[in-house]
Amino acid sequence: MWVGVAGDLEPMRELHKALRRELKRARFPYDERPWKPHLTLARPGDRIPRADVDADRAALDAYVGPRWAAREVLLMRSNLGPEPTYERLAGWLL
Repeated sequence: MWVGVAGDLEPMRELHKALRRELKRARFPYDERPWKPHLTLARPGDRIPRADVDADRAALDAYVGPRWAAREVLLMRSNLGPEPTYERLAGWLL
């Protein structure tokens, strides 16, 4: 479950383009899907019934949260599985 991010996204778009360009140049694999700035809220998997997840999504569909400024971008590794962990690989101040 994720929420989209809005606002002044041009610096993030430029960072994304540069990152893809360098990954391609170094012949590293990367996700070719279109970039969608977002915040991941949850990965419920099969722990929560799909109907409950869909109901939460419908209830929050029109919600717009408060504005806030991002001060740092973090590169995280998701180690998914029965007990997921998240590892900070790098960070950049904005």
